[in-house]
Amino acid sequence: MNAPITDTPMAGTPPSVRRRPMRVGLKLDVDFDRSKVYRLLFGAHEVLSRLRELGVDAVEFPLGPDTDLDQVGAKAWRCREADLRVSFHAYTEGHRANPAHFDGPGSRPAIAHQPFLALAADFAREQGETILNIHPAAFGASISRQELLQRSVRFFSWAHDWCAERAPDVRPVAELQIRPDASEGLIRIGDFPVELTRVVEESGVAACWDVGHAVRNHRRFGTAQDPPTELWSRIAHVHCHDVDGSDHRVLRHGDAPWRRFLQKLLGTGFEGTVVVEVAAQTFLDAGGSTALEESIAAVLAAMA
Repeated sequence: MNAPITDTPMAGTPPSVRRRPMRVGLKLDVDFDRSKVYRLLFGAHEVLSRLRELGVDAVEFPLGPDTDLDQVGAKAWRCREADLRVSFHAYTEGHRANPAHFDGPGSRPAIAHQPFLALAADFAREQGETILNIHPAAFGASISRQELLQRSVRFFSWAHDWCAERAPDVRPVAELQIRPDASEGLIRIGDFPVELTRVVEESGVAACWDVGHAVRNHRRFGTAQDPPTELWSRIAHVHCHDVDGSDHRVLRHGDAPWRRFLQKLLGTGFEGTVVVEVAAQTFLDAGGSTALEESIAAVLAAMA
């Protein structure tokens, strides 16, 4: 049994950090404490304490159908002991666990996601609201877009009801997806804002707005760069990264769509987590610890 941990700021945490309405999070791999990439990125620093020093308040762990959830849970509790809020992100594209295959509580997507929801529930009992971020359905064109949309709505409705009954502080959110090229022969539901809005409104869940996906989709396909008016109030979680020829690039100081989005989101009263969704190797390739520090500092400045 883990001892209760509160979100009371650690001694020495800068007052400017403590007063922020939004939290800054970082994508964290489960092997952060033993990976060579993380050792190169953080040097002699202990990873979790260094993140706190930089102003990071939260971390997000990836989950998949084959993930060792006991291992993830153990690492996540270490993060809570370091006063970092924890969220989780499920990845199932290309697997029978994807919402594209949802057909009721006995179907593979429900069976696969119940342990994810239960893991989130363990943390919700201690930290309060806990996000489980899930991509809507993704599948080939052999299933119509309308059918995949309805399966997504039914899946998220099931997840919403599961949490309402068993873990009301767990909050499943549907993420804005990256839109595939026509040559991929793939449909991703919720890859443009109006469709994502339908998913969350019809299922009762909240949204994860991925700023990098929104910008990249806008540049490639002309979709809306910002959420529709009715979606702003339903955003409970944010993924933030820059884009160039690809997405999930490091964030830098200066004018950028992600900065304008965060400043507008701040005006809505948003109090959730903005996850810097950039891989450790990407930070290394972009300058190592300096790139990590600059990205976190840039997000903090946008929230000021």
